[in-house]
Amino acid sequence: MTQKFTKMFWAIAFLLTLVSLSVDAQQVDTQQEWTQFLGTAGDGETQASPPIKWDANNYRWETELTGTGWSSPVYSGKHVWLTSAVSKPATEEQIAKKREGVQFADMKTVAGAIVLRAICVNLESGSIVHDVELATVDNPELINPLNSYASPTPAILKDKVVCHFGSYGTWCLDSNSGETLWKTKYVIDHSVGPGSSPIIFEDKVYLVCDGIDQQYVAAIALSDGQEIWKTSRPKMRSDNGEFQKAYSTPL
Repeated sequence: MTQKFTKMFWAIAFLLTLVSLSVDAQQVDTQQEWTQFLGTAGDGETQASPPIKWDANNYRWETELTGTGWSSPVYSGKHVWLTSAVSKPATEEQIAKKREGVQFADMKTVAGAIVLRAICVNLESGSIVHDVELATVDNPELINPLNSYASPTPAILKDKVVCHFGSYGTWCLDSNSGETLWKTKYVIDHSVGPGSSPIIFEDKVYLVCDGIDQQYVAAIALSDGQEIWKTSRPKMRSDNGEFQKAYSTPL
């Protein structure tokens, strides 16, 4: 995907999502929230009345963003948070080495390195409030070209926003300052990249960790990122690890 197309996709995806949350100037209520995957209630519903046809009068602004990510925006108050990954091309040697002995390798793409980012945009103006570089990952795992390295949707509660990138780490940021409050990492083999989004309930962050090697759910403290419990799920009937993984988000 070219950089120009990536930026265009981000802008269009972001605008379409905000339109679905009613960014129409006569209807938007900035006190409403969309705090996690499929909305605050997890049911994909909003009390707003979004426009059903797309035209230039249905949005207030557009902003180009860096990188690629299939994650959805979340917002609370005037802060809209998104995640993104900037991929650096791999060499032919790196590609050959990473694909060696890997099942379905010809269906996966390779990046030389990725830079993980968390971006905060002002809901009313579209201006970028924070653009935080969280980590650089050298030699990342193979990924399905239909996926991204920033597919899990963030979760936000009051002044804390949790950005999850699967095996590459989980960060909790101060939504106002953009500073990292804590970070943790649960390493599994996604095989085709991360997908499950984090959910915040009361004082805990819930992570579904389903890989081809391990499958479990973990609850960590929102206050400091310390693990509270971790429970494995039963194996599926197939012995092939590729059919053990899943990408569900808890509700």
